Amino acid sequence: LYSNQFIYNEDLIMGYFTLDKKINTFSIKAGLRAEQTFIDGLSVTSSEKVEQNYINLFPSIFLLQNIGKKGASIHLNYGKRVRRPSFKDLNPYTLQIDDFVLIQGNVNLQPEYIHRIETGITLKKGISIDLFYSNTQDKIVQFTTQVNNRQIKYQSINFKNGKDYGSSAFFPFTINSSWRVQSNLSF
Repeated sequence: LYSNQFIYNEDLIMGYFTLDKKINTFSIKAGLRAEQTFIDGLSVTSSEKVEQNYINLFPSIFLLQNIGKKGASIHLNYGKRVRRPSFKDLNPYTLQIDDFVLIQGNVNLQPEYIHRIETGITLKKGISIDLFYSNTQDKIVQFTTQVNNRQIKYQSINFKNGKDYGSSAFFPFTINSSWRVQSNLSF
């Protein structure tokens, strides 16, 4: 009951295709990635199996318009990404940290898929301001439940979706030939 033997194998097959074109001051780069994932895991301790086999396409597009002659530009980007569950998240073993905290894996955990769109402007001297929005399907989150009225169990689960949005600003400036400062503000 106290052992943890988890046999795990994950194989990925990927293919990429990109196309980019520059027309005067406008640039476009589009891409498509295909991934086939094979996951095979077995908890020898509990006899639970993890078997996942899926293929996905991940498109991306990056648009850039240069403005003026001093390096200013605006951009608009879209990309789809995947975040696969980690080995420790899939392992169904329950790890007791202390008398009150347990961490347990989840053999039913699925990968999350993130659709992200970003836009922004870069001004002269490298100052940039960006806005982003992302929608995540099957978002992986750390869920907490109470066990036996005295212990807390942490386990990664999938929520149906999650939305994130925010902005960031980057301000580089030079103090002298030896010193340069970079400031970043995110919300």
